[in-house]
Parts: sequence; structure tokens; C-alpha cells
Amino acid sequence: MQQFLSRQIVIVAAPGMRWLASVLAEGLNRLQHPVWKRERDAIVGTRLQQDVAAIQLASVVVVIDTVWFRCSKRGQHLMDAANDRRVDIISIEEPTPGRVFTWSTDIHLLLPSTLGRTEVDALTLEVSERIRWLEGRVSQGIRAPVGGHGRYVFVSYTRQNDDIARRVREQLDRDRIGRWDYGDSPRAPSDYQPEIDEAIRRCHLMVVLLTPAWLQSPDCRHEASLAAALKKRCLWLLCGVLEPPEPVQDRDRFDFRSDHQEPALQRLAAEIYPSRRRSAHRAKIAP
Repeated sequence: MQQFLSRQIVIVAAPGMRWLASVLAEGLNRLQHPVWKRERDAIVGTRLQQDVAAIQLASVVVVIDTVWFRCSKRGQHLMDAANDRRVDIISIEEPTPGRVFTWSTDIHLLLPSTLGRTEVDALTLEVSERIRWLEGRVSQGIRAPVGGHGRYVFVSYTRQNDDIARRVREQLDRDRIGRWDYGDSPRAPSDYQPEIDEAIRRCHLMVVLLTPAWLQSPDCRHEASLAAALKKRCLWLLCGVLEPPEPVQDRDRFDFRSDHQEPALQRLAAEIYPSRRRSAHRAKIAP
């Protein structure tokens, strides 16, 4: 297999939209974006295995997010692979009322209702601009919260506990709550502490995954200390018989041992945004 370029773009779509994926790839290549091409970068395996292998080495995944794609096992498998890599994702979405997002997306674009040459050319230019923005963000070591702009939650945890943290990230994504965490994307600056400090200053609140590794990490303790100094609310997910380094109100403590994780995750959104809890209560008592 030829070596992928460091800026490799991968486009995925349902079979009915492969023609659009092909046109987008041609347009993005003309605009100097190196789009992965199956015929050029030969990978042994089924089509699904080839696509997963491409995503494993991608810098950006562009998904044509139609109902057929998101409801298919193949589509979900591909996006699970993208989520696991924590790669940047641009979703070109077919509008769907009541849509529940099942994967993390950095940029949401609308799929045009008509797909003539003019609309496809405009879409290609928009995707190109967003790719360059994502590339510039990585080169500067600055990353926006997952899920778009606006208020977001800062998630504090150690990489040793990434398997547990994944459950928290997935729940926040299901609840459509923007989040910021370390991520696996490369950072250009050797000193990334200013970026983390700025993310804490701008966050709505902090969610701490409290484990022995977190307590032993000076960086993690610094994050909590800065949040406290900035009077940011912290929600503590206690992964064992552990105590936060400072007094915490009972409502901000969550028993997050293995048998209690699911109830804690279900409570999380209502504690982050109490207005959602009030809205749900009003909906229940409405005639």
C-alpha cells in the first residue's frame, strides 16, 4: 500500500451517493486537497475493510450523512472507526426532524435539496474552506469543542482512563452537548498548556473523571484548581472510593463505579443544563 499523505481526506457515503462522493473528490483534488482513492492506494480486504483502513490514517473524514448511510451497519461501523480515532469529521447532512447524532462531528453542513452542477460546485468550495480551517486549527494547536460552537463542557481525565472517558464523551454527544477534551490530534506547539487553560476559561462547566491516575496527575489537578479559581462548576464522576481534592456538594458527586455508570450518565445532561430537566418536567404535566 502506498503511504498516505499526512493531510489525507477520506469521503464516505451510502452506495446511492457514491456519485456525489466521486464528484466531491475530483473537485477537492483540483483544489489541492489529497483525497484518498481506492484504486490508487490499494488495500487488501473487503470494501468495508479498505474504508476503515483509510479512516485509520485520515486527517479529515467527510461523510455524506443521508438517512440510508446513518441507518446502515456499514455507515455506523465507519463512523465508529472515525470516533475511535477522534479524527476531524465534516458531516454533509440530509435534514431529518428529530435527528439524534450518534457520532461526533466538528462541522455540520446541509446537503442541498437539489444537486445540480451549481449546487455541487458551491458545496465543494464550502467543504474545501472548512478543511482548510480544520488544518489551520491543528497547525496552530487550537481545537474547537466537538459538536460546534457555543457553550461547551470541559472533560478532565487521564489518557490511562480513555476507555471509561469514551462512555462520557459518547453520552454527551448523544445529548448534543458540546465538549472539549485533550483529543488525539497532533499539536504544533510543544507547550499546549495555554490552550488547555483558555478552554477552561471559556467552558460552561467541567466534568472530572476522578480515578487514581487523575489524582496522581499534576496536570489534572491544575485543571481542577484553575476551574475552582474561575468559579466554574465541576461535576465529579467518582470511579471508586475516592474523594475530590476539595469539598464538593452532594449534587455534584456522581457514583461512577462500574455498576452505577449508566444511571450517572443519564443524569449528566440534566445537571449540566437544568433547563432541560425543567422542560422535560413541563412536557410530562402538560395536558
